[in-house]
Amino acid sequence: SLGKDFEIICSLGPVGRLLETDAEASSSAQEIHSTVRRIEEALEKVSAFRASASNSRDREAIWQRIADPVWRRRGLSSQLYKEAFFKRFDAKIRGLLATPLLHVSREQKDVSAMLR
Repeated sequence: SLGKDFEIICSLGPVGRLLETDAEASSSAQEIHSTVRRIEEALEKVSAFRASASNSRDREAIWQRIADPVWRRRGLSSQLYKEAFFKRFDAKIRGLLATPLLHVSREQKDVSAMLR
């Protein structure tokens, strides 16, 4: 462990610290809001099942390691994998990635963004 918190970095800097910058200017505030919204939209599409890999053998090896433990113990072949097998993993990853967005949305008092 590096002893550091996880941070999403974008072209504007660490997402969790976007509001610490000079967000007083309306153009800067609009850019921050737009950037956060694009990140939120991308997070909604995160899926281990739909992720790409260099080849099918690598994809199967990755799926076997991250599939829900109930399914992983069954040692299913790649033809039997379904998106539902990765719900737990996807939720965990989305939660990690969404935490900085929650902080920004809270600072902006954007309730609908906080609930996404």
